[in-house]
Amino acid sequence: MIPIKRKRLERLLPCFKAPVVGIRLYAAPRAYLGIGDSMQFSSIPENYFRNTGQCLIDIDQHWVFDHNPYVIRVENAKQYCEKTIDLWQECDALKRNFRRPGAPTVYLSNAEVVLSMVLSKGITYLNRPRLYKYENYEFEKRNLILLHVSGRSNGDMPDYLIKHIVEKYQHTGRLLQIAGPKDKIVEGLPCIHPINPWAAAEAISRASMFIGPDSGLAWIAAAYPDVVVKKIRLTRPWGFVGNWDEWIPLQFRHAQSHWDDPGIFQLYNLEDTDHGIFKSWKRI
Repeated sequence: MIPIKRKRLERLLPCFKAPVVGIRLYAAPRAYLGIGDSMQFSSIPENYFRNTGQCLIDIDQHWVFDHNPYVIRVENAKQYCEKTIDLWQECDALKRNFRRPGAPTVYLSNAEVVLSMVLSKGITYLNRPRLYKYENYEFEKRNLILLHVSGRSNGDMPDYLIKHIVEKYQHTGRLLQIAGPKDKIVEGLPCIHPINPWAAAEAISRASMFIGPDSGLAWIAAAYPDVVVKKIRLTRPWGFVGNWDEWIPLQFRHAQSHWDDPGIFQLYNLEDTDHGIFKSWKRI
């Protein structure tokens, strides 16, 4: 017999079917999940719905799902879930194990990686992050170039690279910096200081180009297909991958290094020569 509360939940979504799956982000062991850490999961609800016809229950009401039409929010949500998935812990386990038994060796996008955490077999219809807000800014009005020089995990862009970008674009009058409270500030360059992720999304959604390292703001930019996102891949230690027997050169399309996703970023390296899909920083 279906409990009365479950019936009330089903009325919120006529096509809702069992099993009821809940997702969590605030349950992560880390004190705070960065913007990029959260953005990587934003494609899951839509891809899950388009494969199964079911919505996911957003247990913690995380900001990244605030405008997502493919999640359900209800009080005491956990009691309705027959299965609960902690997205961050699942993602961390996937990276540590390199790949799960039966999973593909090569993933075609970050969205395919994260979908595999909630659905063993499914089609990745949406291959980029998405926030479902500020998506309708007119293309003809886009003229700003936004520069973000800091990444929480990757550090600051080197000075010679910042100098190159400023000299190339500042004369156009379109170059602005966007920065969080702890980010490095480029002297002499006008700066936008968004007060929260949604303020950052509004500013970035109106840009024509975003330039920066792997950061939360870069992942917000990736949610807007009309924004050209030029991502500088800051150097990682050689031991980053861990399992060289299954390594695919240039960190291209691999579960362990899916942050470098050529489907949504234009990728540049810190060397002045081109290496495969990673172009020289001089080409930015």
